Amino acid sequence: MIVSLPFHALLVAILAGWSVPSGSIGRSDEPAVDIVVALAPVSRDAAPAAADTPSVDTQPFVESSELLDPAPPSITLVTEGGGQSIRPAGIVASGGGGAGGGAEVRFFGSAGKGRRIGYAVDSSGSMLAAGRLIRARAELARSIGSLPDYVSVCIAFFSEDCVTPPPPVVGGEDIRGFVKARPEKTDALRAWMQTVSAKGGTRPSRAIRHLFNYRDPPDVIFLLSDGEINEEEVEAILSINRARGPAPIHCILFNAGDSDQGQSLQRIAQETGGTFRRTAMGDGGG
Repeated sequence: MIVSLPFHALLVAILAGWSVPSGSIGRSDEPAVDIVVALAPVSRDAAPAAADTPSVDTQPFVESSELLDPAPPSITLVTEGGGQSIRPAGIVASGGGGAGGGAEVRFFGSAGKGRRIGYAVDSSGSMLAAGRLIRARAELARSIGSLPDYVSVCIAFFSEDCVTPPPPVVGGEDIRGFVKARPEKTDALRAWMQTVSAKGGTRPSRAIRHLFNYRDPPDVIFLLSDGEINEEEVEAILSINRARGPAPIHCILFNAGDSDQGQSLQRIAQETGGTFRRTAMGDGGG
């Protein structure tokens, strides 16, 4: 007992000389935790991070029509009837070619021949008088109904504006532009004609322009009106025909009581190689 007291005093003195970290007091039971952050090495050739990539496509937008438009057709020089004309290669001229030069067409006694027939028919307000428009529609229906089915027809009524067939209804016949003179087409044209009413003034140049507004021009045109056409309209018709035709324009003055009328129509017929005819209500195509 006397030996142990000095030994314990020495042990206490040794332990008192050690320094104890203050942060470890009260935490001797907590395990040490090492936190390691692993960073993946970055290659110099790696793609940039997603945050650096724009979220909007920077390529220019291309309209689909630009992708679908065909290359312009090549041009060829074609010799016809002693003359020469320029037109896209591979397109056959429609001016009375093939099948014996087309079919003979009659409209209010005027006659023409071709495979593409255009009709420009007056539907101005004056055509209300004496049932003129009713008679014109009946003769027009007879004329297109008499044609063989290889012939194409296009009809345009005119007043202040050009009146043409509308887009077809679902399941209906499309009779816009030049259509073959087949029964289903001519029946649809007859039904549409009944919807055309007479109103307004007389501007046939718009109907003539419509008839020429297709790749192949008409072979022959019938122009029916019940009165004089002003000089500006005459010049417009002749200009259109020279630029896109020329096609003979057979002019019909409908139910004219004044023998002096029709000078404008006579001029159009003469300068286009067509004919001029006066017709009364009872006249037909025969």
